[in-house]
Amino acid sequence: MSSRKSWVWIAMVLGATSSACGSTAPGEGEACSSSNACATGLECVNDAAGAPRCMRQCTRGSAVCDDGAACIDLTSSGAVCWLGGATALGSPCAGGTQCARGGVCVSAASGADPTCEQACLPPSAEFCAAGESCVATTSGGGFCGAGS
Repeated sequence: MSSRKSWVWIAMVLGATSSACGSTAPGEGEACSSSNACATGLECVNDAAGAPRCMRQCTRGSAVCDDGAACIDLTSSGAVCWLGGATALGSPCAGGTQCARGGVCVSAASGADPTCEQACLPPSAEFCAAGESCVATTSGGGFCGAGS
């Protein structure tokens, strides 16, 4: 093999291996196959449709993440900032993972059917609409609604 062909071959081989070395772990919301496949601080969990996605870890009991996403317990190792389901805020729900990003499934009044409402951490109404307050739940979190 001529020296020119050797250098071209070496460059092609190095190019192929360096692109594999430069690959990065999936980020938030991206598809994953296991917990160790996600970038640091993310965990691989099934989204509302059952597809595995990387989601940010959060502290159990914090109720809401810094961007307004609901922090829900989904794994044995902790909780994640839930990417959201298909049920809009204000709509009826049967579980928290159904609610759109930031929503939690709660009964706003005694005996009322549960609906998806914006998550918050009492007493802060940071993610609530004007005129709403963060109503505490028995689980330690809260939701935005009328009340004090």
